[in-house]
Amino acid sequence: KEESERRRRVSQLVQEEKLSDAALTSLKEGIVAFNGEGKILIMNPAAEEIIGLSLEEAQGRSWEVLGMLRNRDGEPVITGEEILEEGLTLSTGTILERPDGSSLKIQGRITPFSGEGEERLIATFWDQSQETQLREETQAFLDLNPDILVVADTKGRFLKVNSRLEEILGYMAAELEGQDFFRLIHPDDREATEDLVKDLENPQTIRGFSNGIDGGTGPNR
Repeated sequence: KEESERRRRVSQLVQEEKLSDAALTSLKEGIVAFNGEGKILIMNPAAEEIIGLSLEEAQGRSWEVLGMLRNRDGEPVITGEEILEEGLTLSTGTILERPDGSSLKIQGRITPFSGEGEERLIATFWDQSQETQLREETQAFLDLNPDILVVADTKGRFLKVNSRLEEILGYMAAELEGQDFFRLIHPDDREATEDLVKDLENPQTIRGFSNGIDGGTGPNR
């Protein structure tokens, strides 16, 4: 959530032209700004790396620097004049086909805005491959552990669970991730667990706490 808000703010600052050249250079998100005719105004180093073209190679070109964009089902994503009014969300799994024939999964947003008396577009996007690799490595680590491991937020939502939880409690990971974990707590232990979670809002380690869990296909634990 914090990362999404940061990316939204970066896009806003670019639109307001409040980011210096040095700041643009340091960003890990790709930033490409176009004028109303689709000609490039700004292209930072991260965009060059993701797209696979240098600014010099891209100069004089327009929308096509974003290559052929396809959604996760392989269908073309519309770019060009059609997005000047409403913009375009590059949802998770959008595929960017690069000039050298390779492809990347990206995510981001193309947003219209007004600048210096004309309509412009700002494309903000990032390479998802590293995020995907990190998620896979995290899940592999969790699944190697013989104990039940759960990652949750302080609002009581499961973010990640390991396969051991599935084996012991009978719930599938897809059933739980994003769901309220309090619904699994035995009624006799729910109040104490809620108090514990409130304490965790102030970073600390709590040991030796136990409570009852309602099993899915299995018995209560």
